[in-house]
Amino acid sequence: MARREIHIDYHWFLILFSKALGAMVILFIIVPKLTGDIKSKLVELEELQEIKKEVVVMDSLMQVIKSSVPEKLFKSMEEKVKAFKANTSSLEAQVKELQHALSKNDNQREYYLKEYNRLKDEIKKSETILKDHDRIVSHITTEKDKLKNQLEVLQKQIKDCEELRKALENTSSLESQIVVLQKNVESDLIKIRDMEDAVTKYKEVLAQKDAQIRIDEAQIDKLEKQLAECEPIKKAGLKIEDKNVVFIVDCSGSMDDAPEADKLDQVKAGLKMIVATMDDSYNIDVVIFPKSKAEDYSYKFGKLNKVSESVKYEIYRYMSSLKTFGCTPTRQVLDYVLTSPAYKEAGTIMFLSDGLPTKRLNEKDCGDDDIPDLLQEIKAKSGGKIINCIGIGADFRNENISDPKVKFMKDLASQNKGFYIGF
Repeated sequence: MARREIHIDYHWFLILFSKALGAMVILFIIVPKLTGDIKSKLVELEELQEIKKEVVVMDSLMQVIKSSVPEKLFKSMEEKVKAFKANTSSLEAQVKELQHALSKNDNQREYYLKEYNRLKDEIKKSETILKDHDRIVSHITTEKDKLKNQLEVLQKQIKDCEELRKALENTSSLESQIVVLQKNVESDLIKIRDMEDAVTKYKEVLAQKDAQIRIDEAQIDKLEKQLAECEPIKKAGLKIEDKNVVFIVDCSGSMDDAPEADKLDQVKAGLKMIVATMDDSYNIDVVIFPKSKAEDYSYKFGKLNKVSESVKYEIYRYMSSLKTFGCTPTRQVLDYVLTSPAYKEAGTIMFLSDGLPTKRLNEKDCGDDDIPDLLQEIKAKSGGKIINCIGIGADFRNENISDPKVKFMKDLASQNKGFYIGF
């Protein structure tokens, strides 16, 4: 029987096999030498995927030519293909292992970089401590020189007494005077030792005072920063014309959210500044919202109180104790202030908040309030009271008028004859 005609182009098959083998060789050469930006290069290495596709094609071709070539030649080709596939799998495993190693190296590099930055900070702190140490040493050296001069004077006095003792050694009438001089010298020596002890104690006190100075300087820097950030509130406070004022302060959870975790601290500092400028012609109270995760609001006095020095300090202490909780029950706190008989005489409300009104669904979850309905309700209940609004946070400072909470605060102020400030 004549051999069946073969329709496979062996030249094409050999070209395909050679191409795949060449790519394999390139990968074996490249993989061990990749350094530096090796991670990005491995991500871009598509040649391995092309090899895997060609292996699939070669498997299909082997099935097609199996009955069309001599068995011996077919087995030889089959062994080469198997070896090629094994090499491909080995190379793929190496690439994965290398990628894993690179990921680990990247993590180590990030860790060492953080350590480097931390050590730089420690060096800066150490340099500051050394400068303070030099100043203290200089002061102690000056004190030591003073004591040394006093000691020299006393030594000279001792020497003079000794010479006098020798000159009068045979004069019995002066023996009692010599004894007195000796006692005086001993007393002076005791004083010198006492002075040395005092210098030691002074060094300790000086070190304690120096440490306290550094703490006080840090506290001053913090207070100066808070005062600078609260300057807009100070200006607003000077514009309060009505003498009966209720401050409503937002203590919801968002007031300590990143990236501005100190918003409540800023409000505390600003409100303290405003209260500090008030005299006894003002009657005020501070209402907060919420009081807790389960209570919508609370207050300091529950009524308008005449401003005095003692009242100011009571408010300062009250503000310092405030913490953040849960939702933003704006509707509930404004309803309380606008309808409570305790605040009937209040003509001005200072409303400080950083977010949109919400309502408590349960102790964990909050839901959005109906803003148009809330604005309408507040206007109906305000009875002519002025509501000044101070927005807290970056969106208010940057005048992001497209932000819903900024628009709400502006609308609340404009609809109730008040001013709006963002800080």
